[in-house]
Amino acid sequence: MTLRTKFLALFLFLGVLPLLGLGAWSYVQSTRALEDLLATRTLAIARRAAAAVAHRYALSISDLQFLADNAETQRLLAAGAGSGGGLPDSDRLQVESFLDDAWETVGLSWRWAELRSSSGELTYRLGTAARGTIFDQEGGPVGGPTELLVTRPILDLERGTYVEIGTVRGSLPLQEVLPRSELAAGFGEAGYSVVIDRDRGEVLYHPRRVALRQTLPSLLGRGGWDLGPEPFSAPEGAFSYSERGVDRVASFVSLADPPWTVVSSESLQEFVAPFARTGLFSLLVVLLVTATISVAFILLTRRATDSLARLTDAADKVAGGNFDPPLPPGGSDEVGRLSSAFGMMVGQVQATLRRIEESRHMSAIGEFTAQLSHEIRNPLTSIKLNLQRLHRGVEGSRIPREYAGAVRICLREVKRLDGTVRGVLSMVRTRPLRRDPVSVHAVIRAALEVLTPQLEDQAMGVDAEMAARDDTVLGDREQLEGAFLNLFLNAAEATSEGGTLRVATASGGAVDSGPGTEDGSAPIGREIRVEVTDDGPGVPEELRDRIFDPFFTAKEGGTGFGLPLAARVMEEHSGTLTLRPADASKPGATFEIVLPLAQVEADQR
Repeated sequence: MTLRTKFLALFLFLGVLPLLGLGAWSYVQSTRALEDLLATRTLAIARRAAAAVAHRYALSISDLQFLADNAETQRLLAAGAGSGGGLPDSDRLQVESFLDDAWETVGLSWRWAELRSSSGELTYRLGTAARGTIFDQEGGPVGGPTELLVTRPILDLERGTYVEIGTVRGSLPLQEVLPRSELAAGFGEAGYSVVIDRDRGEVLYHPRRVALRQTLPSLLGRGGWDLGPEPFSAPEGAFSYSERGVDRVASFVSLADPPWTVVSSESLQEFVAPFARTGLFSLLVVLLVTATISVAFILLTRRATDSLARLTDAADKVAGGNFDPPLPPGGSDEVGRLSSAFGMMVGQVQATLRRIEESRHMSAIGEFTAQLSHEIRNPLTSIKLNLQRLHRGVEGSRIPREYAGAVRICLREVKRLDGTVRGVLSMVRTRPLRRDPVSVHAVIRAALEVLTPQLEDQAMGVDAEMAARDDTVLGDREQLEGAFLNLFLNAAEATSEGGTLRVATASGGAVDSGPGTEDGSAPIGREIRVEVTDDGPGVPEELRDRIFDPFFTAKEGGTGFGLPLAARVMEEHSGTLTLRPADASKPGATFEIVLPLAQVEADQR
């Protein structure tokens, strides 16, 4: 099976199925968003209706409470509770006249009301009550589907004893407390509201009159909404249910007095079609974008794979002694640059081998590697890092996993090519580190002198403060000068024209009162400390941990070798090179070098 066929199979099995899953997830999210929208709207309707119910009920109860708390009712019931046998006829007629007049005002929302003594005996009756069964205007019995019986205690307020001396009971038509306009309102054509009496376990209002005074278990249980045993335990909330095969979303608001719950419900199917169309459109967009990205990725990967395969074959031929292998054409991308660099390497290898054969000097190889190491390793490393990034993208599901095989092939070919380059570079032996007394101040001045032309071109100034009392270390002057030169070059490149390069040395403790070392500790002992500060923008926080990594550079055209090589030189001299923490009061970046003085190292031997 060819690689292209594998790509197609992987795309069908690993690309289409995830996209279908993404479409299903998008549809579910759209439906969930619709449910949240309906829950919000129905909750607003339920709150508005519950507020109207509570207001109407409170007004009606205040009228009934007036019959209980007025002075005449208090006098009537208090006299009946005493030992005097009740009020005289004249006083009783006066009380009854007052109550009849009051009923004309407060009895507008009540069908009838009656006062009873603490022993339960009927004291006085108001409204359309008659002996036996009482009927409403529609012919229904009192306490039937259209009425609500309310009982309130009457306390002895006249004498301040707050002892119950009787009760007032009234028949309140439900139409007086249930606002039909608010309850009839709904978010959509299929919306409706329901009012439930939690204490009595009855339905007080339902758009279908046959459901009035229906028991709560029959409405909420199996065959009804099929909800839990206590769906309205919270002050308010939302739930979903199915009614006659239609999925609905409802919200409820529970009142404390009266103990009623207002439920507002809406059909989900009434609004699901537009959301489904939106979800389908989103799925089509995802499919189109994914197809475009997949085609572009396949083309780029195929080009890189073909070029790397040809480069690998060329490397194998060079390793076998053929220094004129066919190479893929060069270009501006990493693969093209690698091909050009590899061609240069092969040419330089041929020239160097001729020089070795002629002169038998291994130094020619060192010169060859010094000229070509950056040119060869940089594009090779760039390709490797980008391929690793693609691999992480595949592992993180940001790129279809069908390309994992191609990425692995590319990484393997880069590794092989890197092995070939390493084999050529391994021919050079690094010379041993010298251990001679070296003046750090002299090394710094020499490096600055080398950098003077570039500093003058940038109109940069140098502020050198050599305050260290002792600056002699044991080491390799050439390597130390190269490390400082790399640091100064890095600072000069980070500083704009007209800036200043600052170099300061000190013995033992910190050079100034600025921040400490990277780990926050203050070094002690006999050592020299050097700080190199520029006026540039500084090192971003997310890059501070990476600047000493080989091949890492944030500069266009940078090699990523300067700081790592400088850090390695300092480590070989038993010292350290660190980046000081950022200081908001000082611009630019500050690098700190700590090297042991020659006397310390001599004592340790």
